[in-house]
Amino acid sequence: MKSHKLLKKLKRFMSAEKRDQIAQRDSLKALLKKLRKRRDALKEALEKTDSKSDRQRIQEKITILNVQRKKGVALLQQLQDKDKT
Repeated sequence: MKSHKLLKKLKRFMSAEKRDQIAQRDSLKALLKKLRKRRDALKEALEKTDSKSDRQRIQEKITILNVQRKKGVALLQQLQDKDKT
């Protein structure tokens, strides 16, 4: 009976950890989607802008967003790989 209770506690602990990982993964996906939409909006603004200084400023923001998205995608991939094991 004692081992049965220990297994129940272990399962509850593991499922709580799994829920936390799923919540983190879902929030990361939502954040990546927002970053992509913002990047696309900046690309549209870049096409409409004629001023060289404004174009440079917008391009820098796009570059920053790309780097942030790459880091986020790498983290998401790690979470998904961790989830598979």
